[in-house]
Amino acid sequence: MVKEYRVKETNVVLEENGKTDFIAVLPDHPDEYEKFAASELCWIFGLAANVQPQVVAESESKAKSRRIFLGKTEALKKLGEKPTFEEFCYDGYKIRTVGEDVYIFGLQRGTYFGVYEFCRIHFGYRYYAKTEVHIDQAERYMLHDVSVFEKPDIAARSLGYWSTFKFDAPGNEVHAARLKLGRNLYTDWVLSAHTYFLILPKEKYFADHPDWYSPDGNNLCLTNEEMTAAFIESLKEIIKKTPGNYVMIGQEDNFGFCDCPRCRAAIEKSGSPSAVMMRFSNKVARAIRTWLKETDPDRPLTVVTFAYNATSRPPVRTDEHGKLMPISDDVVAEDNLAVMVVPFSCVYSKAYNDKTYNRVVAENFEGWSVVSKNLHVWTYCANFDNYMINFNNWSTMKKNYSILRDYGVSFIFDQGSHNTPTPCFEELRQFLQAGFMWNLEQDEEKLTDEFFNEYYKDIAPHMKHYWQLFRDRWDFIESAYGEGARTGAGDSSYWNLAQFWPKEFLSYCMIVLNEARGKLELLRVKEWDKYVLLRPRLLKDSLSVRFILLNVYGNDYGSELARKVDQFKKDCAACGITAFNEGDFMGVC
Repeated sequence: MVKEYRVKETNVVLEENGKTDFIAVLPDHPDEYEKFAASELCWIFGLAANVQPQVVAESESKAKSRRIFLGKTEALKKLGEKPTFEEFCYDGYKIRTVGEDVYIFGLQRGTYFGVYEFCRIHFGYRYYAKTEVHIDQAERYMLHDVSVFEKPDIAARSLGYWSTFKFDAPGNEVHAARLKLGRNLYTDWVLSAHTYFLILPKEKYFADHPDWYSPDGNNLCLTNEEMTAAFIESLKEIIKKTPGNYVMIGQEDNFGFCDCPRCRAAIEKSGSPSAVMMRFSNKVARAIRTWLKETDPDRPLTVVTFAYNATSRPPVRTDEHGKLMPISDDVVAEDNLAVMVVPFSCVYSKAYNDKTYNRVVAENFEGWSVVSKNLHVWTYCANFDNYMINFNNWSTMKKNYSILRDYGVSFIFDQGSHNTPTPCFEELRQFLQAGFMWNLEQDEEKLTDEFFNEYYKDIAPHMKHYWQLFRDRWDFIESAYGEGARTGAGDSSYWNLAQFWPKEFLSYCMIVLNEARGKLELLRVKEWDKYVLLRPRLLKDSLSVRFILLNVYGNDYGSELARKVDQFKKDCAACGITAFNEGDFMGVC
């Protein structure tokens, strides 16, 4: 993480006795990021001081006011500051104190990420989850002399959980922003995922130009120059009409590749379908760069191509010294072209570069990192056959993000349980994953303890014990079953078996949860508000072990089974859980 940091307290009062002399100043024509920055500043100010600064347009602010300038104001220009993409990317920010004025600014989301840091410095603000925010309560808050510049280790960060991905659900987009994600896979994209047929729809072009498509009709023919020219012109029209920082030119979702004689010859000559794909993608990227330079030179736009299925293997060779290198200069990605790599068949309980468990994944990352200096990654953090059992990647989250950073990855989409909340410490997962992608220097154990203490409060020791029990159990399974265990695989319904979850283990988990429930009952009498806050958190996380008990040992309940299942489903509904896997299936037993 790029970080320049100087903070020193001044004798200027920021807030005292529910009053503040500071106003928030926006540009006269603020963008969406600057408006949101102002609303977030007011929200946190209100939490801390029970007062909100007035928000005014720059032309209406008075010179004698104490001001917090947000975004790209005219006053900022007079300081000689002009945020550029090269310096800030999308999410970097600066905070500067000049006299009694404050400047918080970035190119895009960095402005409101800077607000969060300003509030951390002055109010002790810390965001953990939708229902858990920390503020250091004080009688007065003093302004600090601040000079801060930060931008994240991973330039663009996206988590594909329901609450960070489904932005049409109330509160989810704000939740993602407060985790310092601020985006999902789609919100910053002109087009994303599989887009060849969105750019050249078959229903529009196939009848007149069947040779633009593969003989089986499932993909484009990437060696067809006429198709390439039409593709570029169509893409320009889409880009003109659609805002966004990225545009995907992604092959269709199948395992095929064009099998026409010209493509076969190109593959035979280069030895790789991915080489054909890269030459095509480079042509498109060059044309888009030239066109934007003439029509919209201030627009930062990255073209992204897909290393996917038939093109997963990078177009590289080994030289006489054993060093990986591109097979030719024309497959090396243009500066405005990124390659999105999908680590298929990865075992996520192991490092991406572990060549015992993840040999192909490691080789693909190594190869693509010499073809492109700007990699994107679409990876996974859930078992999509079974959301209800803790996914075994706790020990590798930070390690794998560090590996991706070192490979030159600038965008991560980590896809989790996108269609429902789950009972597997999801809030902790999001907090850690978002935190690591922003700053990989953070101490993993310290960050984990911080979350448990803040989020679970009085029952934190019990909940951490319960969480650790599952981690230890996965370690035992891996040691007992070796390579065949694949405990961190993303697509296995293999785990609902008694051999993996002895009843003694599950019963002990329930004892720990019942101890936490007993602690809650004491709060019910003494601290009702805290009881109301913690009870649903305990209920939700307990559903995982109950799910395993019902599925593996359901017959042991005899005539009580139907009632147990019914209550379990009611509790799932109370926690917002609507599916047990990616297929939206809610079956138990």
